[in-house]
Amino acid sequence: MKYMICLLSYLLTYSLAAQFKAWQDSMAYAKLTPYFQLPNDSNTYNKIEKLILNDKQIKSFPKTILKLTNLKYLDLSNNKLDTLPNDIKQLKKLELLKCAKCQLKKLPDSIITFKSLKYIILYKNKLNELPSGISQLKQLKVMDLWNNDFVNPPEELYDMSFLKVLDIRNISLNKAKIARLKTSFPNTKVYHDPSCNCPGE
Repeated sequence: MKYMICLLSYLLTYSLAAQFKAWQDSMAYAKLTPYFQLPNDSNTYNKIEKLILNDKQIKSFPKTILKLTNLKYLDLSNNKLDTLPNDIKQLKKLELLKCAKCQLKKLPDSIITFKSLKYIILYKNKLNELPSGISQLKQLKVMDLWNNDFVNPPEELYDMSFLKVLDIRNISLNKAKIARLKTSFPNTKVYHDPSCNCPGE
């Protein structure tokens, strides 16, 4: 929760906070049981746009989620996931993917098919690379990669100057890398200071 407040403060810098909150509030919401049981009525789960399954001790991606074809907001944070399936591409309307505080080592290549994706929140994982072609996600506004296993900023990032917010703290940067970031992201709020300034983190 505190990290989400911090994220909203980032967005506020670019007058996105009100838009983000209104977008969140507008969606049909489901916070389901740890067993993730969907109703038998397909008309019901077709209406679900927002799903929060954080803190459920999930070890593998629940394939039932793939039935939620109108899903826009998916939060799987603070679970034990180390991978996401390529089949996640079936969630074609996804606009926010949050898998913070998991154990993700890589993202599926199919993530580049999420043409509506606006927010990708992946802090505190074990990522050390990004899928080739991720710069095709032109609708993306916020990318949070803080506290992963990147040694250097992934080369794919430098083609994503359309981002409004980029968080790559905990990546070691020398002066040359910082200068390149500033050149590549003239209109982006880039967080690269290795010391965290997020409350409660």
